[in-house]
Amino acid sequence: MPQSKSFEIIETYKTILQKHQNYLEQFYPEKLANIYLELSFYYSDIHNQKYEIAYTEKAIALMDKTQKYSLQDYLTAYNDWYYYVSNYDDNKESNRIYLKFDIFYKKLLTNPIAIDSKNLNYARRIYDKMYILEKLKSNLLDDAHLKLEAFYNRIFKAKEIEQQDDISFYMSCYDAFTYKYYENKDYVNAIKYLKELQKQGKQFKLPFYEMKANALLGSIFYYLQEFEKGKKHSELALQNFEFSAFSSSKYSIETIKALNLSGLNKNDEAAKIVERIVSEVSTQYLKNEASILTLDIDKIKELNSHQYINIFASSSLIFKKKYQKSHKLLDLQKAEKLATIASLMFQEFYKNGEYNLTLSGLQNKITETLLFICSQNKTSTTKKVLLLNLIERNVSQHLFKEVQKKILLENSKLAELYNELEQLQNEKIYFEGLIQETDKNTKKKVEYLALEIEKTKNELKLKYPNFMQVDDDFDIAVIQKKLKEKEQIWKFYVADEYVYSLCLSPKQLEIHSLGQIKLIKPLTLNWVQQLKKPNSLVQQQANQLKSILFPKKLQTEKLAIIPDNFLNYVPFEAILNTSSNDSFKAISYSYSFPMWMLSKKQGTDKTKLELASFAPNYGTNTWFNNQKVQHLPFAQKESETISALFNGTSFQNKNATKENFLNSNSPFNVYHFAMHSFLYEDDFSRSCLLFSNNQPLYFSELYNHYIPADLLVLSACDTGNGKLVKGEGIMSLARAFTYAGVKSSVVSLWQVPDKETSEIMILFYENLKKGLPKDEALALAKQEFIKQNPLKNHPYFWAGFIINGDVSPICKSFIYYWLLGGLLTIALAVIFCLKYHSKSRNKSRA
Repeated sequence: MPQSKSFEIIETYKTILQKHQNYLEQFYPEKLANIYLELSFYYSDIHNQKYEIAYTEKAIALMDKTQKYSLQDYLTAYNDWYYYVSNYDDNKESNRIYLKFDIFYKKLLTNPIAIDSKNLNYARRIYDKMYILEKLKSNLLDDAHLKLEAFYNRIFKAKEIEQQDDISFYMSCYDAFTYKYYENKDYVNAIKYLKELQKQGKQFKLPFYEMKANALLGSIFYYLQEFEKGKKHSELALQNFEFSAFSSSKYSIETIKALNLSGLNKNDEAAKIVERIVSEVSTQYLKNEASILTLDIDKIKELNSHQYINIFASSSLIFKKKYQKSHKLLDLQKAEKLATIASLMFQEFYKNGEYNLTLSGLQNKITETLLFICSQNKTSTTKKVLLLNLIERNVSQHLFKEVQKKILLENSKLAELYNELEQLQNEKIYFEGLIQETDKNTKKKVEYLALEIEKTKNELKLKYPNFMQVDDDFDIAVIQKKLKEKEQIWKFYVADEYVYSLCLSPKQLEIHSLGQIKLIKPLTLNWVQQLKKPNSLVQQQANQLKSILFPKKLQTEKLAIIPDNFLNYVPFEAILNTSSNDSFKAISYSYSFPMWMLSKKQGTDKTKLELASFAPNYGTNTWFNNQKVQHLPFAQKESETISALFNGTSFQNKNATKENFLNSNSPFNVYHFAMHSFLYEDDFSRSCLLFSNNQPLYFSELYNHYIPADLLVLSACDTGNGKLVKGEGIMSLARAFTYAGVKSSVVSLWQVPDKETSEIMILFYENLKKGLPKDEALALAKQEFIKQNPLKNHPYFWAGFIINGDVSPICKSFIYYWLLGGLLTIALAVIFCLKYHSKSRNKSRA
C-alpha cells in the first residue's frame, strides 16, 4: 500500500474517534477496539513505533475490560502487541505479555472442541513463537532450538490450508535466531544461520528472508571490516526483494551499503547515497523534496522508529568520516544535522524506561557524531552546550525516575502535583496522536496542555526547589553553576567507535576525544584484573591510562566521576592517587548528571547521627549455595569500634538478621554492613548480602523497599560489582540500594582481605566524626592506611573502596562547634555590656 494511503486512513480513523469515541465505547466497544487495531497497523506502516504500541495497548485494554471481541481479533492484537514491544527491545514488557498470553492460551486448551480449529492453530503458532523468542532473550538457546525443530517438523504434517501460515511463523522464529547471534556478536554462528536462512527462503519461496539474510550479512562484514563483502551482500539484499516506494528496509540496506563504501574510503559515493535517501524520505513522507540541510527537523522527527533513527545516526557517521578526510565545514554541518535529527527522533521514541541493546546502540551512534563535533577546536562553547544537552536528554533516566518515585512517597502534596503533571503529559501525547492537518480544535487543545504542563512545572520548581525534573528542560549549564571552586566533574562516554570525556568545572567546559574503544578497552580491563593481584606491577599501566583518560592536568581538589560502559569497573583512585602522592584527591562517583544533581539537593534530614552496624558470625562450618562461607574475625571488632565511635547500635552474631535491618530503617540514617556478599553475574537475581542464620537479602528485594539513609557502607566484597548493562551501568548491590533511596554508599570493587578492610573502615569513620565530607574522609583513610602499612601500598589493598552519591558531611566539624561557641561567647559578652551600660546610665540619672 502506498504510504500516502496509510496517512489518509489514519486521518479518517482519527476523525471517527474525535466525533464518536465515547459513543462507540459505550455501545460498540468491539468496533472501537478494531479501530484501535487498524490505527496501530497503519502507524506501523508509516514507521511510528510510539503510536503502533499505544493503540495496540488501547485495543487489548478495551477487549479485556468489556470481554466483547472476536477471538481472531484478540489473537491478532496479542501477536501484534508482542511483536511491536519486542521490536522496541523491551524485554521486560514482552515477557509480561508472554506470561499473560500463556495463561490465556492454556485456558483455551482446557476446552479445544469449543474453538474453531483455525483460531486454535493461530493461537498455537503465536504461543510457540513467543516461547521461542522468550527463550532466546534469556539465552536458553538449546530450549529455543528444540521448539524450533518441532515447529519445522510440524510444517510438513499440517493441512495445506494451514501450511503457509506455519512456514511464515517458523521463518520469523529462525530469523530471530540469526539476530540473536548477531546481537551477541557471535558472528561465526550468525553467518552460519544466515546462510541457512537464505536456503530456507529459497526453499519456501520467501524472498523477504533472503533479503534479510543478505542485509544482516552486509552489516556483519561491515563490523568485521571486510567492507567489500559487506558491500556485495547489501547489493544482493537490494536485488532479492521488490520494495515499496517508501520502505525503511530499503533505506536501511542502502545505508549499510553506504557504510561499507565509507569503510572503503569511497566517501563521496557513500555521501551520494545518503543524500538520495534523505531526498526520497522527504518527498515521500513530507511531500516536499529537501536536502540534508533544508530538511524540516520538527516534522521529520515524527518518523520515530528505530530503523529511521539508525538510518539518520549511521548517515551522520558517514559524513563525520567524510569531514575527517575533506576538512570541509559543509560535511561537518551535514553530520551535525543528521545526528540532531536522529537525537530528536530518539526523544520521541524512548519511553524513559530501562535502556536495552537497541537504545544503547542508537544512542552510541548519535553520541559519537555529536561529541566528535564538540571535540573540534572551532566549536563554540554555546554549540557544545547545545549538543551536550541533546545527548544528555536521551541518556537513560530509569534509575533517576525510580529514586524520584521513592522521594514522592515522603510527600503526599508533592506526589499529587507530580501526578497532575504526568496526567497532563499523557493527555498531551494522546491528543498529539489525534491531530489532523485541518483540525484547529485539537491543535488548540495540545497548545493549551503544553501551557498547563509548563505552568505545573514552574509550580513544582517554586514549591519544591529540591525536587528535580529531567526532561527536555535539562541544561548542562545548570550543572556547571552548581560546581564550587576547585571542584570538577569528569563524565566519560564510550560511544560507537571512540571514548570521549567531558571535563566540567565552574568556568570551563572541555570535550576530549581519548582514543578508539578497541585500544582503550583491553588495556583498561587488563589493568583492572592486575589490580586484584597484590603482587602485580600496575603503576606503569596506571600512568599510561592516566595520560589517555586525563589528557590535561587536573587542577582540582574534589573530583566527581561519571563512568560509562567498561569504565564502570575502574577505581580511578588507583590512576590519580598513588602511594607516593603527598595528598589524595577526594574522588566520588555518580551514575548520571541527574543523580549528581539529586545528591547536591538531598543532604541529611536528621540533626543527629543514628548508626546501625551489622556483623554476623558465620562460624567455621557455614555453607551457602554450595559455597563455603569464610569466617570474618575482624568484622566483629570493626562493627563494635564503629558503633562505639558514634554511640550507635550494633547488631552482632545472631542479632545481625535480615529482619532487624528491614525493620530498623526509621531511627537510623547510617548503616554499616560487615558481612559477606555473593555475586552471580550470570543471574543477577541470585546475588545477595548474607545475614545471620544464612538469611540472604537479594538485590531484587531492595527495589520494593524505601531506605532513605544518608550513608550505607558495604564493607562486604564485590558490592560495587555486577553485570554490566549497556546504557545503565553495573547492576550491583550499591545500585540496588540507590534504587531503595539510599543517598550515598561506600562499596568495594573486588575482594579485599578482612583485616585491611576493617582498618580502612575504622579510619574512614574516624574521619567522618571529625566533620569531613565523605569523599575526603575516604581519601584520607586510604592515605592513613598506607602510612600505617607501608608494605601494603599496592592499590589492591585500598583502591577498591569507592563512594557513590552525596558526599556532604554526616557530622558537624569541631571547627563548626568552636566557631559556634565563640560566636555565642561574643554574643553573651555584647549582651552583658549592653545591660551594664544601660544600668550605668540609669544610675547617673537618679
